[in-house]
Amino acid sequence: MASWSANCAPWRTEPDLNGNAPATSDSGPTMDIAPEEIGGGFVPLARTDVAVVRVGSEIVLGRIAAGTSYLQTCALNETGSLVWQCFDGSGTIDEIAADVADVFGADIEAVSADIGALAREVGGAGFLVGVQEQVLEIGGAPSGIAVGLPFPDFEAEDENGRPFSAQQLRGRRSLLVSWSPTCSFCELIADDLADLVPSLTEAGVDIVLLATGGARANRESLDHSNLAGRLLLQNDEIVEGFDGMGTPVAYLVDEQGNVAEPLALGATEVMLLARGIAERAGAPNRGARDRPS
Repeated sequence: MASWSANCAPWRTEPDLNGNAPATSDSGPTMDIAPEEIGGGFVPLARTDVAVVRVGSEIVLGRIAAGTSYLQTCALNETGSLVWQCFDGSGTIDEIAADVADVFGADIEAVSADIGALAREVGGAGFLVGVQEQVLEIGGAPSGIAVGLPFPDFEAEDENGRPFSAQQLRGRRSLLVSWSPTCSFCELIADDLADLVPSLTEAGVDIVLLATGGARANRESLDHSNLAGRLLLQNDEIVEGFDGMGTPVAYLVDEQGNVAEPLALGATEVMLLARGIAERAGAPNRGARDRPS
C-alpha cells in the first residue's frame, strides 16, 4: 500500500479543501472539509478518541459527539470493517482502492466509489480527522420533512448510470429509503423488507432505495437478500431530507410527490412504517421471513 506521512509537522496535519493529501506550511494546519468534499486524494485517518467494538466479523464505532455527552455510533459490516482498518493515514482513498481492488480482483472504480462513500459517512459522523462533524441534534430525534410538504427534488442515477429525478416517481406511491451497502442496520432489515415487497406492491407502493456507494456493491447486497426495488445512487451528495441522519431512514411519498407519513428513522422505524403500509391496505403481513429452527 502506498504510504503518506505528515513528515513530523508540529501540528496534526489535515486534508486541504480539495480533498487532497495535506501539505505542511508555516501557517498551520488547514481547515476541516465537509464530508461531501471528500475525494480520491483524501487521506482518511481515524480520530484517536474512536472506540471500536468487534461483534463477530463486524464492528461498531463509538465516539462522544463534539460538545455533548452523547455517544455517536456507526455499525460496519464485514466489508466496511476491513476498509476501516485502512483508514490509518497511510494512503489516499484512491491508493486504498487500488490495493483492495488488486487483492480481491474487483473493479477499481466501483471499489473507489464504495470506499469514498464509507469515508463520507463515517467522516460526517465525526470519526475521521479533518472532516467536519455533522451537528448532532439533541433533545429528540430529527423530525424530517413535515407530512404534506413536497419531498425535495433530487438528481440521482440508476444502477446503469442513467439520470433519475424525483419527478420520475410521480404517479405511484414510493417508500423512499436512504440505504448503504456498508450499513449493518440496512443488512439487518433487508430480508424482512424483501418479504414485504409483494404486500407493498399490492398496496400500490414501490420501494425506492436511495443508496450511497457503487452500483456493484449495492446490487450484490440486494441480490443476497432478494430485495427487489428501484436502486438509485446518490453519488457524492446526500439527498436533502436524508442528510445527516445515517441509514436506514425512510419516507412514504404519495403520487403527487408529497410526504405522506412522518419520517422513519432507523431500522426499527423503517420496518414499522413498511409493515404499517401493508396492514392498512389489508395486505397480508409477511414481514418476518421464516427461518429454520
